[in-house]
Amino acid sequence: FVVAEAKVDDEVFIDRATFAMLPPRKASGVDRESPFAIAAMIARPDVFIDQFPLQTVAAHAERVGIRRVRTSMAPLGSSSMAVTPELARERFEILQQYGIALHAQIGSDGVLALKDQIETGIKDYMQTHGVDMFREVEVGNELNYKMSGKEYVDTVLAPSTRAIRAAAPDATILSLGLGGVFPKWVNEFIEANGFDHIDVLSVHPSGFPRSP
Repeated sequence: FVVAEAKVDDEVFIDRATFAMLPPRKASGVDRESPFAIAAMIARPDVFIDQFPLQTVAAHAERVGIRRVRTSMAPLGSSSMAVTPELARERFEILQQYGIALHAQIGSDGVLALKDQIETGIKDYMQTHGVDMFREVEVGNELNYKMSGKEYVDTVLAPSTRAIRAAAPDATILSLGLGGVFPKWVNEFIEANGFDHIDVLSVHPSGFPRSP
């Protein structure tokens, strides 16, 4: 167990976290009935390479009533995680077979690298992958740790929304996945007219230090 102290917006928060070490067992398989083994496979695919096929995951998801999956399977501006448009399309169609909607998270740090080319970059990106894949679009991931609410609206969200609305007028647009709930950041977002650009404010409720 680790006890951490963090200061956010002049407030001090105490958090208690649990960390686990994954054993380096490249030569051995994993027990697919163990939730710890499944977690290890997800966390370290380089070590535990016998991943479940997407069809298996989708079938289980359908069985327990999951209706959408949030994924960065083709993230904008990222070379380390990017897949080909063909592979992204294949995965999208597998999810469709099981009645699961794709909640597409576009960009994280990679989107920031585009700077003043964000609108053009997203437009080209959606055309390359097919606009039907972008029925639910989340613009950025936890960028509230890197920029103010106003800066996010002005430099990332507004140009992204213009591109998405032009390509897919009926798409549901979500804000960045807000890491935790920070009133100061949300107020900046509101004052910058952020809600004019989105349909849904996306929040990661497990984000430290504030959960709704």
